[in-house]
Amino acid sequence: MKMVKPKKGQIKHRISWEEVVSLVDKICDRIKNEGWNIYNVYGIPRGGLIIAVMVSHRLKVPMTVTKTGIGLNTLIVDDIYDSGKTVRRYRKKYKSNIIACLYSRREIKYGKKYVFGYVLDNDDWLIFPWEVE
Repeated sequence: MKMVKPKKGQIKHRISWEEVVSLVDKICDRIKNEGWNIYNVYGIPRGGLIIAVMVSHRLKVPMTVTKTGIGLNTLIVDDIYDSGKTVRRYRKKYKSNIIACLYSRREIKYGKKYVFGYVLDNDDWLIFPWEVE
């Protein structure tokens, strides 16, 4: 796995646990309100693993820890939709119909089932509570 580093001059923003909990709640509320049938949750390693546990508890659905458990009604979660490459690769390979990320660098407007807790309007480097700076 390639480790990504901040660009020179990029502002670092530390995310609090309170922000994470709030965004997980927002994502889960939207999924419930949309009436999507979620059978399980898969977290993209590494950023999505803790989020998957939180979402699994909140939605009361099992969490799958293997890629073989990913199906059409699997919610795939990650910490950030940055370039989109990782999420698109998972969506294409596993045919998952719903993707959720705490943050996105841009809004997706072409009708697919993406759920974002917050759409960023900057290029800040995000440091999540479970990460070491």
